Amino acid sequence: MTFNLIALSLIVLGRSQRMFSIPAETMAPRYLFWSSLLWAGILVVMIAQAETIHWLRAPTWVVILAAPIVLFPSHFKEGLRWRYIRCRSDSGAIALLNGVQDSERAQFLAPYTDIVYRVGGQMRARRLDFFAPGYQEWIGRSAADLFGDREAPRACTWHCRVVKTVTAHDGIAARLFGIAPRGENTRAELFVVLDPNGVVRGLARACSTSALLNTVLYLNRAPNTTLTGYVRSYDPALQYTLRCVEDGKLSTGTTRLPATMPRQ
Repeated sequence: MTFNLIALSLIVLGRSQRMFSIPAETMAPRYLFWSSLLWAGILVVMIAQAETIHWLRAPTWVVILAAPIVLFPSHFKEGLRWRYIRCRSDSGAIALLNGVQDSERAQFLAPYTDIVYRVGGQMRARRLDFFAPGYQEWIGRSAADLFGDREAPRACTWHCRVVKTVTAHDGIAARLFGIAPRGENTRAELFVVLDPNGVVRGLARACSTSALLNTVLYLNRAPNTTLTGYVRSYDPALQYTLRCVEDGKLSTGTTRLPATMPRQ
């Protein structure tokens, strides 16, 4: 607790010149250490003082018991917000994995899309972060070469549609959007889009929340299980299929994508 208090004081003093220009930035949350160690230390000090100061006992225990109840709405709101941001960020990441320039999704990663594309290209070249597993190198390769005869007896019955065309390295790509039907196994997060010849033409990613966690932590208000993906070199005349990838195996179940020409 002493470390936290000293660190907070030094940060505030170091930013004292900004008190006049931007007062709210002086103690902005991103500059402070509001760690659980600090709050636990304050509670320990209160309990220790209550042992010698009798009138402090009742207020101390009231604070300890009431704090979780009072703070729950704030934690719930922040948890729901960050869950939503996580799903949006995943949709931006899958766009970069597919090598497409989808400004609507790239803005979920950073407000300046040109920086997203430049840094994304550097990360791709160095195989950093979500490029490290090498999923982006699956595009253009045969599913038989990638997975062989490794299949998982999983259903893949998502309700998908093509919603928009975007720019890709090799021409036009189509953005997919899907919703999992009720009761569908949503443990798999990575999907591949195959053309009629069994060649991978795109990747998709699902964002799902456990039904138990959604009920207990988010009061059934977390984002629904959705899927975002892309089809490179999209041809509406072809019949594409969606299959999930789980533990290095391709699902036996497939989802046929409707052959439609999306909006530009």
